[in-house]
Amino acid sequence: MNFVSKLMAYLRGEVQRVVTNKEYMIVYNAIIYECDTNDNNDEVHQIFNELVEEYIVQEVMPILQGKEGEQLLTNLVQQWDRFCIYSKMMDRSFEYLNRYFLKNHNLPTTGKACHNMFKDLVFRPARDQINAALLAEIKKQRNADQVNREIIKKSI
Repeated sequence: MNFVSKLMAYLRGEVQRVVTNKEYMIVYNAIIYECDTNDNNDEVHQIFNELVEEYIVQEVMPILQGKEGEQLLTNLVQQWDRFCIYSKMMDRSFEYLNRYFLKNHNLPTTGKACHNMFKDLVFRPARDQINAALLAEIKKQRNADQVNREIIKKSI
């Protein structure tokens, strides 16, 4: 999907805009066509899940691996902010699935699915490290050392 590669370039800071309105509508209409006309809802939903999981595994996790302390928290907050943009764009693009297929099959919406995948693939495996880093930063603050309070707030 050309849309996903443009979205990735935007998140990396390589371009100033993800897509034009016309390009977005082409993607949105292609998804509607596949879901409605070709009745490929399951396949489109699977593609959505694969795209989100691929983003997390290839873009988010490598940046967080091997990090500790304040560096882990800083990178986690940065990746979370980027992931929120990614999930919002994906949620909007796959809105047709939300309104018809997912709603009728009692499945979580695309936005909820994105956040669940982030929680399952990123947060839960690193939860102990994140907690330790947060506690270390709080301890530094209590000892009157200088800490980045914004990172602590966003991490929590």
